[in-house]
Order: sequence, then C-alpha cells, then structure tokens
Amino acid sequence: MSLKRIRIPIPSIHALLTTFIALCFLALSLALPAPFPARAAVNQVYLPSVTKALAGWTTPIVVQNTGAGVADVTITFYRVSDGKLATTANIPGLKPGQSVTFDPRTNPQLPSGAQFSAVLESTGGKLAATVIEGNGSSWMSYGGTSTGAATVYLPNITRNLGGAVGWNTPLFVLNVGDAPTTASVSFHNFNDGSLAKKIDGVKLEPGRSQAFSPATIDGLPDDRQFAVVVQGPQGSQLYAISNEISGNLAMSYEGMLSGSDMLFLPNILKYLGGDDHWFTPFIVQNLGSTPATISIEFYSFESGALVTQMSGQVLQPGRSLPVDVRFTPSTLPWGSYSVVVRGQPGSQLGTVVNEVDPGAGMAMSYDGIARSQALPSVYLPFLQKNVGAVAWFSPIIAQNLGQQPTDISLTLFDSAGTVAAQKTFSAVKPGAAAVYDPRSDRRLPNGTYSGLVQSQNAPIGAVVNVASTQTGDYAMAYNGTAGPTTAVPMLTAATKQVGPYGFTLKYGVAADIYVEATIDATSGARAVAQADADVVQVQQDFARPFKTYPTIYLFGSTPSYVQGLQTLGKYTPEHAQQIADNTDALFQ
Repeated sequence: MSLKRIRIPIPSIHALLTTFIALCFLALSLALPAPFPARAAVNQVYLPSVTKALAGWTTPIVVQNTGAGVADVTITFYRVSDGKLATTANIPGLKPGQSVTFDPRTNPQLPSGAQFSAVLESTGGKLAATVIEGNGSSWMSYGGTSTGAATVYLPNITRNLGGAVGWNTPLFVLNVGDAPTTASVSFHNFNDGSLAKKIDGVKLEPGRSQAFSPATIDGLPDDRQFAVVVQGPQGSQLYAISNEISGNLAMSYEGMLSGSDMLFLPNILKYLGGDDHWFTPFIVQNLGSTPATISIEFYSFESGALVTQMSGQVLQPGRSLPVDVRFTPSTLPWGSYSVVVRGQPGSQLGTVVNEVDPGAGMAMSYDGIARSQALPSVYLPFLQKNVGAVAWFSPIIAQNLGQQPTDISLTLFDSAGTVAAQKTFSAVKPGAAAVYDPRSDRRLPNGTYSGLVQSQNAPIGAVVNVASTQTGDYAMAYNGTAGPTTAVPMLTAATKQVGPYGFTLKYGVAADIYVEATIDATSGARAVAQADADVVQVQQDFARPFKTYPTIYLFGSTPSYVQGLQTLGKYTPEHAQQIADNTDALFQ
C-alpha cells in the first residue's frame, strides 16, 4: 500500500486532519488538578521509551554535553516489561557542546526485541538528549527530560482513528523522581470530556516506565480520540510521551508538565512547496481552571513583520482550539511563519504542532514553547547535512521569545566537539524567527553535528526538523533543550594585517568577511550578517552563484579604509584618499 493511500483511509484529507487535530482535552465539568511544580534533576536526563529491534523499531540516543566541562556519561537501561536493570553503557570524555550517538544495536548486553526506559547521568556536566525512532521509511523523534511533574497532559491519544489502518498512539509514562510512586492514567472522550477509562494503581519505580497501548486496553472503543491525564500524588515527578502511528506515518510528542500565558511556535507553514505539501495544523489548549481569552499572531519568516492575527478567542477550562492554517485565519497567505499565542496574565495554555506533507507522505510533531520556561540558550543534539542514502538534512528555526529585537547566534560543533561553523542573525524581531538550513551553507561539509543557539539579552526557543527529499516518512522534529546564558564558543579564525590594522576572518554562509579589530563585537556581528545577506541577495538578483566565496573587508575608520585601498586595491595614496572621501564602499 502506498503512502498516499495510507493517508486517505476516510472520506477526505480534510476530514482526517480535522479529526486528527481538533483535540478536546477535558469536559468543562471536569476539575483540573493543579500541576505540582516541576523539579530539575542534576545532570540527569530521562527517556521513557528506547527499543532494540522491537517490531522493526530501533531508537538511537543522541546525547549532548550542555555543561562547561568535559563530561563522562552513563546510560542505565531498565526493561519496560518488568522494570529490572538490563545493562549500563558509558560514553567518556564528551566535550562541551559535543554530541554522541548511542545505537542500542551496538550493545550486546541489551536484549533484542525489547523495550527499555533509560536514565542518562553525567559526572562532569549537564546533558540534553534526543531519541531517534526509526523503522524502515518511518521516523519520529522526541526529547528527554530532566524535569517532572505530578500531572502530565497528553492531548491526543487515539485508538484506530480512521479505521483499522488509522491512527494509534501508544503512550509511555516514566517516573523521573527518586522514590517509588503510584499513578493513574485517565482517558477522556474527545466529544464531551466524559471519562472513558481510568487505570489506577500504576506502580513506577525510579527511572522506570510503563507502556499503554490504547489498541489493547479493554473498554476503549475503536475510532475514537481521547485526552489523557497522568496523575500522581503531590510531590511525585512524572513524564510521558506519545507515539502517533498510522501505517508508515509516524510522529512523536512530549506530554505537557505545565502551561503558560504565552506560547511560541517557531515553524508554522501554509502550503510550503505547493498545495499538496507542508502545512502545520496546531491546537491550543487551556490547561488552567478559569476561562482564557487568547490571540494568535503570525509573523513572516522573510521580514519578521506581523502578517495577520486571530483575536478574542475564548477557551473554557480544559477546552482546546484547533487551528488548521489552510483555512484559518482566512487572511493568511501561503508562506512560512512563526507564531505567538497570548493569553491573559496567569492563564495556563499548552500547544502541539503537527507538521504534515501529504504529497510526500511525511509527518512530524513538536510542542509549542512556553515563555515561562524559556532561557537565552538552546542546545540541539542532532543536526545533519546530506547524511546517508536518503541525504538527511536539519533546518533550525530559532524564535525570539523576548520583548525587544535581539541578535541570535548559532554555533555548530562537529563530531569531535570542535566548532565547525557560526552564524549570527541580527536584530530578530520579537516573535519572529531566524532560519538556518545547512544545505545552503556551502562552507559546511556534509556530516553530523550538534548545535547551540544563543541570545545574550532575550529568551529564545528553537525547533529542529530532520527530513529528506526522498518520498517516505523520512521526517521528524524535536524541541531544543533550554539552558542559561553562556559565553559564545570560540571559532578559531584566521587573522590578517592590512598595513598596521588587524583583521579577523568571519565565515558567512555566502562570503569570507574580514572585520577590523577596532569594530566592537556587536556592530561587527551585525555588519557581517548584513554583508552576508547582501551577497546572497546579489546571487538571487542575477540568478547566478559566485564560483568562489567573495572576500569582503569591513573597515572601522576612514584611515583604515584608505590603507585598505592602497594595500588591497593597489591604489596610490592620493587616489585612495579621493575614493575614501567620496564613497563608503568599493567593489573590485
């Protein structure tokens, strides 16, 4: 059966996606438990579901050192079937920013055909981790956590939704705490929020998880959609993920631990690539106990300007608002956007975004980013450029979550932990996003990288889409891991003397740019970004790329400009002075 046939098991794609994204969380009459404050575990990351050759699925773990020192990492695996210890694995000497992929298939102590929870612990630094779930042409990913909460919300849980080959969404509940706990798992009907099934007495040892497959749970009807609440006692620390699967289509999302009055969606698309290609329906949920009035703002990728908005949307407690961008808002043109969802102060909102390409048979998902949880740094464990037979690539979408324009810097680390590339996006507007596609960086070799996105004066968020141009569900998305302010890693750069003036080489995406040492770092970064963008624009205007990277020199004063004209342009002192008196720039 082809991928296209899998995606149309019911009367229309509109009906499928309306049902798929129109998620109701709880009925108005249901009292929502107040979330217990999340707790951070020091130097630990928890993963609810890791498999080794289980029904074709294997899940490599990509772990990144987000600390300032070298880290030795231990991974402890527990069998989901009985909670018993399976084995441990070690990753020594992980440099700051560096990531390493651990493939369960390489460890003979891990039994095949089994599922595990995993706890990652670092002796010398903090960690971020992304799990890559793959089975043939079906791929999805999710992020690990170092925090938990007494209540976890899973907005979209289904059982044979759309028929026998429709959507099924197994979920995995993990105890992030350091003591045993007992939880309940409640399934609420989509239409009216009534309780369809409650599973009590779910015992969870520390670091252990349990799997729940709606397709095998007695009492849950077929072709239904449920919202799930995982509830533990006060003080417990729980986490959960859900895998959404229909035929070859697969995507995964993380459960919500709490809400926020501002949410950020870095990547929202309407018909990117054509009317049979990428669009991103999303849902906004009210996780609080009082009504919330929200607005939704759409910002252009190209200009960062506000394009359109939806205002005055009222969400009752537990209710949700599905937004299918193909139809709503009607004033939204085709294009790429970042989105800001605003509620009144104190409201508790959550959101999940589904990225869908019907024509190519691709699907992936990510969680919206809560302003209350945002920080100035974001770590990205898994980035690729033209890797493997399907040529995986990983666009990064970084969004300004602050109230003022901010510079956003991106650093890529190679597999050895060495800084491989850097780029600065200047003066990104509030709510707007900066986009980096490694395929457009001709200087970056093909390969696998990790990343760090930073702002020195504003909270930011970032999402990574890992995809391929090959037909099939070669697509997965994950949220970056937030971190505190940290120094921008140093890229070893070439220097050059122009007479008595010193210059440092900055590598742009499209040009080599030498910056005079007298120019301050902020001004230099902005000038480099502008010069690089100008080179890109010139190539677009003439529809022809430069055969080699143009070299640009940025001078900090008229005297240094005069010197550069003489040394680099071979002008006489008189001619150089005349040019400097009458021009701000020269192309040769």
